[in-house]
Amino acid sequence: MFSGADFAWLYASRGRPAWSPGMLVLVLVMQFAEVLSDRQTADAGTPTAGPEVPPRAEAG
Repeated sequence: MFSGADFAWLYASRGRPAWSPGMLVLVLVMQFAEVLSDRQTADAGTPTAGPEVPPRAEAG
């Protein structure tokens, strides 16, 4: 559907690599389809520690 070359002019040639344009478009389309705010979308993509991950032991 979208090619990275179509959006190459939007990305700097130096520094940390950016997400691919296709991935950004996919996130935007899914955000629109799910009617999510930017914050809800960011929270949905953030891994959280569930019950299967034991808490870290406190030092000291």
